[in-house]
Amino acid sequence: MFPNKFILLDTEQATKDERSMVTKWSRPGDYQEVIQIGAAEVLGEECIANRYFERLTKPILRPRLSRHIISLTHITQKRMNASGISLAEGLDGLRRFSRAFPIYAFGDDGGVIHANCELVGIRCPLPRERFHDIRPLIAPLLRKLDIDIGRYSSGTLLRAFGLTGSRPHDALNDVRNLVIALQELHIRGRL
Repeated sequence: MFPNKFILLDTEQATKDERSMVTKWSRPGDYQEVIQIGAAEVLGEECIANRYFERLTKPILRPRLSRHIISLTHITQKRMNASGISLAEGLDGLRRFSRAFPIYAFGDDGGVIHANCELVGIRCPLPRERFHDIRPLIAPLLRKLDIDIGRYSSGTLLRAFGLTGSRPHDALNDVRNLVIALQELHIRGRL
């Protein structure tokens, strides 16, 4: 189902609040500025994470993080100011980390990244065709286990198997949790 080596990706965006997802970021000032990129290099069907990548990227259009996003992600303004880099630098790091391997995410993180690049006026160093949504690949396998993929996110899918992991809504934690969920699918003989 998966290539011998691939990248799992997750992003966190700065402007989401309780209503952003419901309104699909259609309200004025609801920009999906990427503030965190998390990724893992994963080996084959067993879904063994080989290496990890994480970068904080400073939002430009709304540089101050909201209370909601700080509460949700645990990324503080102090941490962002001290460790955040530009989106261009973060994506260049992801490009180097991912080499030429396909990139999978639990959703359209590739589309979010490309839209974000357009929003802030930079060229994305990763071609759109490298990004894939993993959900259509694993949804049929989850249905066989009576698991509704729509009830979960990248950071919470492992709960469908009765497992616990790292705190969700952190891009790197979400990737780690998704790796665990994919391993569980493999263990159950579904991958």
